[in-house]
Amino acid sequence: MFAERKVLVTTGDASPLTEHDPIIRALRSVGLEPDVISPATGYLEIQRKWNQEAHALVLYATGPEDINPERYRQQRHEKTEDPDIDRDAMELDLVAWVTAKDEERAGLGICRGEQMLAVGTKGSLGQHIIETTVSHSVKPGYTIADNVHDIELTEGSKVYEIFGTDRISLPSSHRQMVVDPGEFCITGRADDNTVAIIEHPRKPWLIGVEEHPEEALASVPSQLLFNDFARAAGVRTQIR
Repeated sequence: MFAERKVLVTTGDASPLTEHDPIIRALRSVGLEPDVISPATGYLEIQRKWNQEAHALVLYATGPEDINPERYRQQRHEKTEDPDIDRDAMELDLVAWVTAKDEERAGLGICRGEQMLAVGTKGSLGQHIIETTVSHSVKPGYTIADNVHDIELTEGSKVYEIFGTDRISLPSSHRQMVVDPGEFCITGRADDNTVAIIEHPRKPWLIGVEEHPEEALASVPSQLLFNDFARAAGVRTQIR
């Protein structure tokens, strides 16, 4: 048996998560107990949970909302979705807390979550990704799990250490991408040079992944990532 560790998982008020959602199943499979928060949770309650209960943080991608381009000093592109101002504010607070000078708790940003890690540390996004030979968005009739592409990892990086190789494959579904990673380092790129993975150079475990490892939980890369995240959050026995 293992002791549960609580992890805060962000979503929007219009995009509730249930126990059947892939991210919830992925976290529970490695001994983490998800605590889903949204703007409706309230600032003071989120602050209390962070200060008193949370062992780790997941900034997650739910809903169609894009991050407000004003947050990274850009005019809105015509294809950018309406932002959720309250969610942006909540997640920016969390980015500030998880990147604070003396903070060492683990953090994982998935898709929009990776983008928020960059934006929250003064980075920027490309608001509309142009499809290349790499398929970043899901085509009609397919699922996220079907839309897999390769990622080249930087040797010597945290993710290179986690995966034990310089090349992995993960499912993808996104319209936007990190351009400037802010305080983070780019340590994974798709074959068309699109930013896929970022990590904080001064934190023990703070990683952003543009792809969706929770959608391929049976794959070796996803298992390695979530197991190592659980280890960083204090879980001593993981399911493999």
